[in-house]
Amino acid sequence: EGYRCQVIYFPELGRGAAVMTNSDAGSGLAQEILLALAAEYKWTGYGPREITAITLDSAAIQAHVGTFARGEPNKARVTVSRVGDSLFVEEPQFIPRSRVVFVEPHKVVALESGMEMNFVADAKGNVTAVEIGGLKLSRAKP
Repeated sequence: EGYRCQVIYFPELGRGAAVMTNSDAGSGLAQEILLALAAEYKWTGYGPREITAITLDSAAIQAHVGTFARGEPNKARVTVSRVGDSLFVEEPQFIPRSRVVFVEPHKVVALESGMEMNFVADAKGNVTAVEIGGLKLSRAKP
């Protein structure tokens, strides 16, 4: 608690970097530093990513808001909240509150980290879960 660290390594080049910040909100700064190093040292395949955000109507945005959890109460628990038309994701231990944008109707990308999340919907279109990497979290009961 109280810091963020990001590490990147290119074994074929024998190069890499580690950036540590003294803040839970330091992920964005660490990412900017790594991107600047990548540009300076010409690390191909690593650089800013361009995304094309899509706009969803208010009801569609709201359908993604909620708490998603896996297993016991102390296991992974992601909160998706909304402020106006902006959506935010947070997992207190690993994901600082981050603004996300929709790139597909059920797929978002975090603006600071580039992390992707896929929302899972049932046949009726109700959002039932969220997938982050290989982790699937089900919508928690209110």
